[in-house]
Amino acid sequence: MRVEIDEEALAEAADARDYYTAVNQGLGHDFLIALDRAINRIIAQPSTWPSYTRRTRRYLMDRFPYAVIYMVREDTIRVLAIAHQHRRPGYWTERLP
Repeated sequence: MRVEIDEEALAEAADARDYYTAVNQGLGHDFLIALDRAINRIIAQPSTWPSYTRRTRRYLMDRFPYAVIYMVREDTIRVLAIAHQHRRPGYWTERLP
């Protein structure tokens, strides 16, 4: 299965990494490891995590208050957002095709 990550989602991941690095030197790295684990789990079983909207699914990350919002299309997983769970819910919906 192929994975496409929207530029905005990449920017969100970088912002979260930078924030956690500022809090504690190793925490930003831990965030990236958790994100990598989340994406690998989604790739392995994309339909396991619950529907979030009509066309998306949501994976809640371990240890960090972030969710990976994604769509599954045939042989592609498209990551729309790396969204903080307590800020601006639904802001990413404008990214839906």
